[in-house]
Amino acid sequence: MAILDGEQEVRDWLDYGAVSLSKALELIRPQSNIEWHPVSTFVNSTKNNTEQCVKPVDLNSSFMKSWLNKGKKRLTEVDDLKAEDKDQEQDEEKSSPEKKQKLDL
Repeated sequence: MAILDGEQEVRDWLDYGAVSLSKALELIRPQSNIEWHPVSTFVNSTKNNTEQCVKPVDLNSSFMKSWLNKGKKRLTEVDDLKAEDKDQEQDEEKSSPEKKQKLDL
C-alpha cells in the first residue's frame, strides 16, 4: 500500500500546478508497517472529532453482532421483495394472453 506521509506531502501531491508529475510520484512510497482496526459507526458523523473515532471496537461484541445482523436481515428482506416482484411479473405474463383475448372480443 502506498501512502503520503504528513500534511506537506499531501499538499504537494494535490498541487499539480507547482509539483511535477515525477516529484508527485516520488512522494508515494510502499509502506508495510501500516496497522488498521475496525472502529465504531461514531466516526460516520462529521460532528464527531474525538479519540472515540479511532478507538478499536470488538466485532465479536453483542452490539456489533446485532448491528451487522440488522444489515443482513435488511438484505434478505430486499431479496425477498425482489423475488415477490419477479413472481408477480411472471403471473401477469401468464395471464396476459387471456386478457388479450378478452380485449380482442
